[in-house]
Order: sequence, then C-alpha cells, then structure tokens
Amino acid sequence: MITVAHLRRLREIIRTIRKYGLDEPYTGHLSVPFLASILNFVGGKAEFDDQQPYGVRLREALQELGPIFIKFGQIMSTRPDLFPEDVIRELNVLQDQVLPFSGVQARQIVEESLNSPIDSVFSSFDEIPVASASVAQAHNAVLRNDEQVVVKVLRPGIRDQINLDIQVMYFLARLFNLFRPNSENYRPRELVEYFENVMLNSLDLTVEAANASRFRNRFGDDDFIYVPQVSWKYTRSDVMVLERVEGLSIRDVDELQEAGVDLQLFSENLVRTFFVQAFHDRFFHGDLHPGNLFVSDLGQLRVVDFGIMGILSEIDCKYLVENILAILRQDYQRVVDLHIRSGWAPPDISAQEFEICIRSVCEQYVNRPVGEISSGRLMGRLFRVFREFGIVVQPQLLLFQKTYLNLEGLVKTLCPELDIGETARPILEDWARKQASISSLSEKIRTETPYLLSVAPEIPRLAHTVLSYIRQSQMQGQGMGSIHGTGGISRELFFTLLGSASLIAVVVDWSGDGFGFLTLLLGVAAAICLRIAWPNSRK
Repeated sequence: MITVAHLRRLREIIRTIRKYGLDEPYTGHLSVPFLASILNFVGGKAEFDDQQPYGVRLREALQELGPIFIKFGQIMSTRPDLFPEDVIRELNVLQDQVLPFSGVQARQIVEESLNSPIDSVFSSFDEIPVASASVAQAHNAVLRNDEQVVVKVLRPGIRDQINLDIQVMYFLARLFNLFRPNSENYRPRELVEYFENVMLNSLDLTVEAANASRFRNRFGDDDFIYVPQVSWKYTRSDVMVLERVEGLSIRDVDELQEAGVDLQLFSENLVRTFFVQAFHDRFFHGDLHPGNLFVSDLGQLRVVDFGIMGILSEIDCKYLVENILAILRQDYQRVVDLHIRSGWAPPDISAQEFEICIRSVCEQYVNRPVGEISSGRLMGRLFRVFREFGIVVQPQLLLFQKTYLNLEGLVKTLCPELDIGETARPILEDWARKQASISSLSEKIRTETPYLLSVAPEIPRLAHTVLSYIRQSQMQGQGMGSIHGTGGISRELFFTLLGSASLIAVVVDWSGDGFGFLTLLLGVAAAICLRIAWPNSRK
C-alpha cells in the first residue's frame, strides 16, 4: 500500500534524479512518451553540469539520497551488464562513510539494549565513533575486565527508513517493468529482492555476530587469517560487542613493505583463502573493502565486519567452478555446454555462435597477470553477450561477483603481477576432483539416507494406488493418453517403481554394511529396471 510517506520519499528520489540529470539516457526509451513530462512536473527543472561524467553524477546522487541508496549502489556495481565501465568504476568507490549520529544517543541505545548503566559494563566508552556506516557505527570501549573491544550500535530509526526505501524501490521496479522495453532482461524486482534480503539481515546484529563466530570457528587454527571473538554476553539485536583488532591498512603498500610483509605471498594467501571460503566452505566474507581488512606486522590478515556474508549452494559452486576452469583451460565449448545443460540458456540458442562470442571475449584475458586485465570489463562484455543470447544473469551469484571484483582490486594494489586464475586453479581443481570421487558420492548417499528411509514405506502403497487406477481405466476403456497405451504405461510404471525401490535398498544396505555383493546386486537390478522403464527410443 502506497502511503503519504512513500509518496513524499518518491518525490525526493525523483527530484534527486532530475537534479543530477540521471534520467536523460533513459527517458528517450520510455514506451509512454508523456512520462518524461510527468517527471519534469514532479521533479522540477534539471540543473546539473553536463560536462560532469554520468558516473560521477550517479554516485553523488546516491550519496545525497542516503545510506540505503549508497548500499544499493554498491550492489549495482556488480552489474556491468547494465552500466558502462566508467559508471561501474564510480559505483565501486562508494563506501559507507556517512555522517555519524550522536555519541550520547549511541550510549543511550547501548544502555537500553543491555538494560544496564554503561559504566557497569565498560570501564570506558568513547562517544566519538571510529567508523560510521549505513546501518551502524562503531565505538571503541574497554570492558570491566580490561578487554579492549569495539561496540557496534545500530542507527536509530534505520529499520523504518530501510522498510520505506525498499517499498519505494519495489514501486520504481514496477514502473520500470511497465515503461522500459525489454525490462525482463534487467530483472529489477529480483535485484530489489536480493537487496532487501541483504539489508534485512544486516538489521539484526546477532546475525552478524553469528556470522563472525562461524567464521572464527572455521579459521581459528589458520595462521594467515584472524577473526575477532564476539562477546555474546553483551550482544543484542541492536548492539554487538567484538574483540578489538588493529593493524596496518591493507591499502597502504609502503607501510606494509616497510613492515617486511611479503606482498606476493600475502596476495597469494588472500586469493587462496577467498576461494577456499567460497567453494570448500560455501560461506565467504562478502564485503572485502579495505576498511574491513587489516594486516599485522607478520603478514596476518585481520578481518572485521561480518554483516554481509555470501552463501553458495552446491549447484552454484558447480556452475562457477566448471565455468572458471573451462575458461582457464580455454575450453569455450565446455562453457557453452554448461549453460545449455544448466537450463540457463534458451533451448533454441545457436551453440556455435555463442561459443564464438565467448571465445572472442575471454581469449584476451586468459593467462595474464591481474595488473594487465580488468575482470570488471570482462564480466561486462560477457554479460552483454549473455543478454544478446537470452541468458539472464543469476541474482544469487551477484555477491560472489562483487566480492571477486573487490579481491581483484586489492591484489592489483598489492601485487599486480599475480595471476589470480592460476593461483586459484589448484583449489578449483581439487574441489572438482573431490566432487567426482567415490567418497563424495558415498557421503551424499549417506546424507540422503534418512529421507529415503522415510519415504520408502510409501512406495508399495503408491504403486498399488497408481496400478489400481490404471486397471480401472483399462476396464472403463478410457486410457491415459500415452502413445504406448495403458499397457505400456503400466509396464513402465512398474519397472520405475521397482527400480526406485532397488535404489533405496542400495542406499540402506550401503549405509548399514558398506559396499558389498548385495549392494552390487541391488544396483544392477535398479539399473536394469530403470533401463527397461526408459528405453533409448523414448524421445
């Protein structure tokens, strides 16, 4: 439901769009001509410096609209298929450096959240924040046990502001779908949904604390990466207390070199750590900008801010690993096959033309150091090829893409001669090898065994019900519309059910006694039954 508050906020957004001339490239494409006149009436006259690049104007407009739109701009920086490279470059420099709220107000929020006077918890609390971001700000403090900590405090009123802005974004997405030709290629609603999920998770600091704890448990014994410990005793939904970590800025190359940090080794470890997180753990830090990363004198990476974490499904990992390896091996036919088999490419795609386009884009980027290439440009060209062939970029992969681009930017600064692809290749190949191993298959079967055991008792009753229905249909002469006739369906259904039951028996026997002669026999029976049910002649 659109309220007065929504309309007021919408008018602010339209005025800002007009103020910076952001509508000029698009109003000519609107399918309803008079919409531009409405924009002029609501938003007022455009007053901007047309000599200023569009990307700069877009960045300044997002900053003026506030922290939620800054975060949205960061998400949009993952879409080089929508914006040219100069715009993406400006969006990439958007940081959550917003004006802080009052330290006195932060103190009050902490006291209300912990239900205690702040002096009873902290021996000191610095009211001047050390960092101020779109959703929260951080204050240095010292606990009563002399432990140095950082207190993260949620912005007052931020929940209402985010809910309001997201509803307005949904409204704008609907307008975009109505008036922009080929809007389905951009999937604006899905982009807003993805953004909403990211922002809503960041509004509960216990979620971030849980992310930090999970990350610390995973890398607790790792020499390269250090994750601060959460003080759960003093953590609530709008307050989080975290061990304070310090170090050199990851962007200050001169200081790192003076401290004796081996930048090539550090960069290699940084790349390996990210790919291990993404593919072996399927849980990775999704906000690798320099403000969240510090380096010790010994070259240890110290990570903070766990509000945005990426999670990849097994299917996502398989898609990414196989495509990246295929590109590294310059096997572009494999890239085409993967997109067709995944169902992401339309069935009528011209595989040969698609391969030629993929090859023309990727060939110039393979086996080159990071300092000589731009993955942002590569992804932009690839996404434009995908759009030409009707392949839609999957929204769930946007955060991985954004984080990879952040990683590339860091490595370019630290060690521009490093080849990220070749550094990551052993990790990707190891992942692919393990997925194809017998032990991996066995583990998957063992994992699925409880579910299979729960549905196994239903198979006889299901078989009886379906076969009874088929017999009744035969007696009534109705048939079931198969080209093989009802008898054919009965035969195929019988062997399908028998084969499925045999497969469940294989799983049960394997999980109980391991692989043996009975397991092999049941497996052969399942294969024969399913082979009979689905002959090669079936199209």
